[in-house]
Amino acid sequence: ALLVVMPGGEDFNAVDLTAYALPATVTEVSGTLEESEYTPVYTDIDVNQHVNNTRYLDWADDLLPVEFHETHSLKKLWVEYRSEILCGQETVLKSDLSENVLCMTGVAGDKEAFKVRAEYDSLSK
Repeated sequence: ALLVVMPGGEDFNAVDLTAYALPATVTEVSGTLEESEYTPVYTDIDVNQHVNNTRYLDWADDLLPVEFHETHSLKKLWVEYRSEILCGQETVLKSDLSENVLCMTGVAGDKEAFKVRAEYDSLSK
């Protein structure tokens, strides 16, 4: 069993991660794909001169309209890193949003750099 120990007050609680089937891969982006281009800027870059992997999540969030964010909450998130993206390297973002699931692939040059799958719950008002 894969266990992660997390602090919980004075005691440590072990969390069994085997139910999450790690490591997992993100399914291929399919459906009606939207394509947009993004060129990473200085604030996207980490100390290794690559796009910081957290920025991929920002890019996915930015694809969704404000109204979606106001009416949904993130339920599950998967990110698969395939290759680095450099500052100034043109990146094609291919995405599909259907049934509260956003799937996105980032392609830089001729390489698939990352994939994101985000599942959302609708907020009740």
